[in-house]
Amino acid sequence: MSKIQEDSPQRWSVMVPCYQPSLLLRETLASARAALRGLSSEVQLEIVDDASPDVDVRDLVKSWNIPDVRVYRRETNGGLAKCWNTCIHRAQGEFIHILHQDDLVKPNFYCKLQDLFVRHPLAGMAFCRSEFLQESTISEEPIEQHDEGILLDWIDRICERQRLQCPSVVVRKSTYEKVGGFDEKLKYVVDWEMWVRIAAHFPVAYTPKVLASYRCHADSETARLKHSGLISKDSKQAYNRIKKSLRGSEYQLQRQMVFEYLLFISSGAVSMAAASGDFGLARRELQGLIRCWGASMPLRQLVKHSKWYLNLTFHLTGGENG
Repeated sequence: MSKIQEDSPQRWSVMVPCYQPSLLLRETLASARAALRGLSSEVQLEIVDDASPDVDVRDLVKSWNIPDVRVYRRETNGGLAKCWNTCIHRAQGEFIHILHQDDLVKPNFYCKLQDLFVRHPLAGMAFCRSEFLQESTISEEPIEQHDEGILLDWIDRICERQRLQCPSVVVRKSTYEKVGGFDEKLKYVVDWEMWVRIAAHFPVAYTPKVLASYRCHADSETARLKHSGLISKDSKQAYNRIKKSLRGSEYQLQRQMVFEYLLFISSGAVSMAAASGDFGLARRELQGLIRCWGASMPLRQLVKHSKWYLNLTFHLTGGENG
């Protein structure tokens, strides 16, 4: 990997947002450094610490004797979107990869994604397939299209549901300058909202090669957010944000797909909480669902969810009385 010079122009910025990192961060950095060795240009590899209270990230990285890695510490904790936006603001390169503290990339990730951008200069974003690492099992995402290149009908597909994972995505700095940073009001669907926003403005390039690894574990931020009780509220805020990106009659179908997907997420949060036996969380999510989506929901669905809420309330009350 080329030695980093503070003021030199760089084509790649690999930004690693972190908070209270574990030893998994060491694996993440090792995977990024191995993949960056294939590039001939200067690169920026930088950790952005979201004010971790119990870990001195600079000392931690120093103890691992990993060269060519900068560490920047935010003064206060801001959460996912603020930290990601700090990554974008500090990135000096033409291509920005936000690589989370527990995810990995394959050795040829950066060379392949750079090749996609070179061959498709109008693409505002590029991504690959990901694999999911969960305890002892590994699974792969479905293939979006078998041929490398610009994705066909991508705006329709990304509005239908979340289809990609953060470690697989690289965005041009000029793209972020055009569409803006991550919406700091969002949490659970903050990444998906950005992918929809980019798709509304730019072609997106793709390779079906599996070049990134998304780690699934109970301590991840995604897992934590599933227990926050705020998924319905977050989904409705995302819908209001996405409607601004999909203005006009030509996007009517896409807006409907976004609505159905976000309502599905909200309903799914209730179902998952109830299935796990956390009926208090299920009721909170259902309260949020009815409050946020009730006015837009078809009457049949509203009646169904209202009955569901009464059943949960009865269950909780009965448990307390018993």
